[in-house]
Amino acid sequence: KRENQKTSQTAEGSVAWNGAGHGWAETISLGGTYKGLNYHLDAGYQSHGNIKTPLGYQKGTDFRQKNASAFLSYDFNEHFTAGLRADTFDSDINSSSWEYEQDPNSEFFVRIPKWKRDKVALFAEGKNLNEYLTRLRWDGYWQKNHKNMRNYVSQPNGRMKVVTDSLADNRIKTYGTSLQADWQLGESNFLITGYEFVQDQLEADTLAKTTMAPMLNTVTNRYVKGKETTNAIFASMETSLPQDFTLNYGVRYTWVDSKLSKAVGVKNGYAPGTKYNNAPDDKVGQVGSDKNSRPVFNLSLNWTGLPDTSLRAGWSQGFRVPNLQEKYLINNMGGGTIYGNSSLKPEKSNNFEVGARYAGRAVEADFALFYNLADDYISTEHFNSREYRYVNADKAKTFGAELSVNFKPTDHFFPYASMTWLRRKTEWGNGVSTYDSGVAGFTARYGVKTEFEVFNGRWNTDTYLRSKTASKSYSPSSNETTRVAGYTTLNFATTYHFGPQKRYMVSAEAINITNQLYSYGDSIYEPGRHFNFKLSAKY
Repeated sequence: KRENQKTSQTAEGSVAWNGAGHGWAETISLGGTYKGLNYHLDAGYQSHGNIKTPLGYQKGTDFRQKNASAFLSYDFNEHFTAGLRADTFDSDINSSSWEYEQDPNSEFFVRIPKWKRDKVALFAEGKNLNEYLTRLRWDGYWQKNHKNMRNYVSQPNGRMKVVTDSLADNRIKTYGTSLQADWQLGESNFLITGYEFVQDQLEADTLAKTTMAPMLNTVTNRYVKGKETTNAIFASMETSLPQDFTLNYGVRYTWVDSKLSKAVGVKNGYAPGTKYNNAPDDKVGQVGSDKNSRPVFNLSLNWTGLPDTSLRAGWSQGFRVPNLQEKYLINNMGGGTIYGNSSLKPEKSNNFEVGARYAGRAVEADFALFYNLADDYISTEHFNSREYRYVNADKAKTFGAELSVNFKPTDHFFPYASMTWLRRKTEWGNGVSTYDSGVAGFTARYGVKTEFEVFNGRWNTDTYLRSKTASKSYSPSSNETTRVAGYTTLNFATTYHFGPQKRYMVSAEAINITNQLYSYGDSIYEPGRHFNFKLSAKY
């Protein structure tokens, strides 16, 4: 049997140019099988300069990143496979703000010279072990995230400047394991059961220098340590019913144990009217621990009684426990200060959806209506333009519709559209309610794709627009509303596959052709008109 197994090898490489930051990206991958041995290797590198916006280049937005991964598994027989995967990712990212750039007396930047993730994962899987147990799989992994970050802010204060220069060194180690069993219970029932364990261990050091010569000169050292442990068990059943109905139902029970064991800070230096001193710092956060658990359920019904058509209706629950940052820490990196809230409650939600899908020869379409009701919704409120705090809103009601449609009137032209309409109403305990909850009411992508056979190759094009309406965010504590404008961009992409078995590809894109000025937030504008190119080959 081992001699009859297939042997194959593949290789792929690409090089791409991105005009948004005048940057290059290169990737390479190798893979194959040999007598039950399966392997895959990937590597990539990219380097980009500052973002070119319609207003000019945004200083301090260049970045570089590199990644590599290796996968290896062995099929011991037709029932049992084991393997491992290792990957690494490293980046050097910079960011800034248009608001500060427009003020010659101010300066702001964020630099992340190191954002590195290393992960090693193991797995073992058995298939078709008996007439009931169709699959049994174990996974385990170790992961480390390491981020160094510098946050620099210089602002005028009368005739002097206040300069805050903060350096952070964050380390998160994660350990995880899971066990899942798939069961075929008769002809009509398919059951999935399992257990999951994840533990995140956080350690972070921060050094903050604040100066306002000659009146203020302080250096603050902060250190925090904590961990969050999650255990969960779950079961999900799919049952085939008469008259083309399928019922899906399940339960998941989650336990979360959060603990911040250390939060210490020391401030050295002098302030107006004081001598040099060494004193505790009260802007680190506070130690604390919390345990939360809850079951969540889901139920859905599907019907496929009409040709090329399916109808669905479903209900599911959600449960999110606030993390260590949201409950206990104070973070002043990124141009503002956000305060944790030890009184935060877990967020609970009920989600409802009804929808229909049609997949015919001339058209494919999917339509859905959804409604989400969240209790103790975790949000943020402003103290002022630069300070925030995590809070629970009493309720958040999110509802809307999604439509995706692809037309195939001919063998060459394919109009398409995907659209989402979304509203969110946030209700606060003080009686204030608002639809200004930071989400855009309407987002869409719509256009026309083409496909032709040209010179023994395949030529594809995609001419499309991307649209998004404005979003507003209201803070009840400051009684302020911030607005992010909407936009529509015109874009064009083309690809040509050629050569033996169409192994070679050349592609080009023209993005934001009308040079639309837009942003997703209030700090950095998105790229203006730019062009991208890519070459790739498979062997």
